[in-house]
Amino acid sequence: ASVMDGFRDGDHRILLATDMAARGLDVPDTSHVIMFDMPPTAESYLHRAGRTGRMGRPGVVVTLASKQEVFVVERLGNALSVAIAPVSGGH
Repeated sequence: ASVMDGFRDGDHRILLATDMAARGLDVPDTSHVIMFDMPPTAESYLHRAGRTGRMGRPGVVVTLASKQEVFVVERLGNALSVAIAPVSGGH
């Protein structure tokens, strides 16, 4: 509870949470969500991404994916009718 209070108050700038923990989080003004593991479904992706950009505010979702997972990200984007812009790390 004290960590969440610190994050909401701006004392902590980064919050690292598991998928299970993130399900119950409602933190206004979250500007970025970074997904390390690919979500299993479009609904899971939308739920995770929905932690940012609420109430018409801007938000950024970064999904880390290997070259082998790019098709999964594209499939999620198509299923959700959202544009996902790939950015290559050059490796």
